[in-house]
Amino acid sequence: METKLAALGNKKELLPLKSLGFALFDCKNLHEAEDLLEDLSGRGFGFVVVSEDIVEGSQKSFLKFVKKFPLAVLVLPQYKIKRNFAKNTVKKIIKEAVGF
Repeated sequence: METKLAALGNKKELLPLKSLGFALFDCKNLHEAEDLLEDLSGRGFGFVVVSEDIVEGSQKSFLKFVKKFPLAVLVLPQYKIKRNFAKNTVKKIIKEAVGF
């Protein structure tokens, strides 16, 4: 069975992912992302990319929410904006996974 791929955020910014087989979903905030993640997990999606601007400022809420789903979720840094939010989120997930 093939894993379905999804990307949440501004569709125009995520458009290059469409050529890689991602289904694009327009999303403006964390609340919309949470609703979409629930829907996508029930529709057989296994990997989801969420743009950094969606989860910025709500890292703890986002991580708590994502842990409830069997989906692999990756926060995608925004183009030309250096916030390091996505990088810090991935670091936090890795530290929790290895017990630091």
